[in-house]
Amino acid sequence: MLELKNIKKEYEVAGGVVPALKGVSLKFRKSEFVSVLGPSGCGKTTLLNIIGGLDHYTSGDLIINGVSTKEYTDRDWDTYRNHSIGFIFQSYHLIPHQTILQNVELALMIAGVGKHERRKRAIEALDKVGLKDKIHNRPNQLSGGQAQRVAIARALVNDPEIVLADEPTGALDSKTSVQIMELLKEISRDRLVIMVTHNPELAQRYSTRIIRLLDGAVIGDSRPFTVEPPAPAAELSKKDKKHAQKERKKSGRRQSAMPARVAFSLSLKNLLSKRKRTAMVSVAGSIGIIGVSMVLAISSGVQAYINDMQDDMLSGNPVSITETAVDFTSLMSLSSASTPDIDITKLDDKVYVNSLMETLGTFAGEFSTTNNINERYLSYINSIPREYYNVMQYDYGFDVANNIYTDFKVDSAAETAADGTLSITAIRGMYAQILSEQEDYAEFAGTIATVATFEELPDNYQYILSQYDIIAAYDGGEIITDASLLTDEQLEAIFDDKSSLIMVTDAETIPDLMLGQFGYLTQKEFLNYAFAAVDNELYDEEVGLVGSGQGDDEGFDYSKFIGPDSKTFTWYPNNQIYQQIPGMFVYKPYLSGNFAESEENGITYTTPPARYRPIVRRGG
Repeated sequence: MLELKNIKKEYEVAGGVVPALKGVSLKFRKSEFVSVLGPSGCGKTTLLNIIGGLDHYTSGDLIINGVSTKEYTDRDWDTYRNHSIGFIFQSYHLIPHQTILQNVELALMIAGVGKHERRKRAIEALDKVGLKDKIHNRPNQLSGGQAQRVAIARALVNDPEIVLADEPTGALDSKTSVQIMELLKEISRDRLVIMVTHNPELAQRYSTRIIRLLDGAVIGDSRPFTVEPPAPAAELSKKDKKHAQKERKKSGRRQSAMPARVAFSLSLKNLLSKRKRTAMVSVAGSIGIIGVSMVLAISSGVQAYINDMQDDMLSGNPVSITETAVDFTSLMSLSSASTPDIDITKLDDKVYVNSLMETLGTFAGEFSTTNNINERYLSYINSIPREYYNVMQYDYGFDVANNIYTDFKVDSAAETAADGTLSITAIRGMYAQILSEQEDYAEFAGTIATVATFEELPDNYQYILSQYDIIAAYDGGEIITDASLLTDEQLEAIFDDKSSLIMVTDAETIPDLMLGQFGYLTQKEFLNYAFAAVDNELYDEEVGLVGSGQGDDEGFDYSKFIGPDSKTFTWYPNNQIYQQIPGMFVYKPYLSGNFAESEENGITYTTPPARYRPIVRRGG
């Protein structure tokens, strides 16, 4: 029934190998009471674990009912342990919060036995060990001998072929030990019982066979089983091998896992039996999870805040690389220490010259940086990974306002000789001249061009949308003021249109200087803003402050800037706006009379406006 062939077991410990069993070969009868004796560390428990399938041998073979276990899978071993083996442990291993009946039923639950059947069989097993009257008691209400009897009943309830007992009397007194041994002897009448013990007296008295181990080898066997089987496992015929394999697969199909419903029920009972511990673990676990979540949330929030700040700073102050720049780090190191030392005894009656020229020369030489922008440098810039930036643009150092023209009127009420199509540069120059003639604005006239300018649109419209809100757009005959109505295709079309201008406003307001130099305000309307700002007596109340929303004025409709009636801007190439004369080129700021016959060479722009989002800016 059970045979061990040259079983060896080795454990790897600290880089070395420790042999636990050294070629053990044994055969067992179907029904006998075998005691395994030997000193501690001789391999008794290892032998028992290998027979019970709790541990796997290193080499050799374990033959069960004529079938080798070399090809056993984990499922085969599970089935073998659950249906063929009954375990009795020295420390009982009873579940404290369940009754002894439930403890015995547990083995049947794992085997998948139905509720009524397993209850009946569990009561019968407890009756055999004399504990039928205590089926509702818990383990802590039993003596040591009674608890060991429950463990024996649990081992027998599945009607196993082999019962393995590891020091079953080790924790019991002598009287109780005798009772347990009598019970095991009774069990061995119809099945194989293998017991590991340190008590040779009890072994001699009750066992039918005693095997002695020393240093992992068998040194004695009082009743060896020497009857040879008709055909050894290694010499089985093909027919017998197929039959053995079929029997093994057939036994492997037996259920060896408890149903999910039963497993859930047991888990729930276990949790409820330890309510306080479960509650404490739940609270502690919740605190830990909440704490980790808070740390992650704060970390994520801080990182997002830092990213937003970086995006805001870089979108408002992008990194610019120019041919020459000031080295501010070196400049900050400039202090009075760089001033030449002068003998203070000479300061009483003399005036000495401090060389500013030397300082400026030092500044120009030491505090300026020159970047060698060549093909190799541009290749390096272009090789920067795309995830490191949102937008990269090249500036070639010319003002496109020279090339962009729009219509301009001096007075909206009447036609004048100055009316016509002018370049943005010409309108800027006109208004700069007007401001320079006003005493209050003369010193600021040169700054008018810095208020607004034309810039190339970044090629990443998703980045633009992260920094700006669209407040109005013109699409197919209507002005859309709800940006959520714009589809992705419409947005992509707006930003991909090379003849489109994006007007940027701040909180739906536009500076008067910007409107003026782009030709939206006539000369009189522009001057009225200047006169109103300083309470100049030349302020014309009839003209008012056009587009301000003050008084009766209602501001500008979106149609003034977008749609078919909006102002247009036309870009012309250099050879259309510059006229070559001997020795130089002359700039032509007026369209009329200069290149009107070549207007078809220009590109006309329209202006769907977008509003800058001043509070939350994304991207960078």
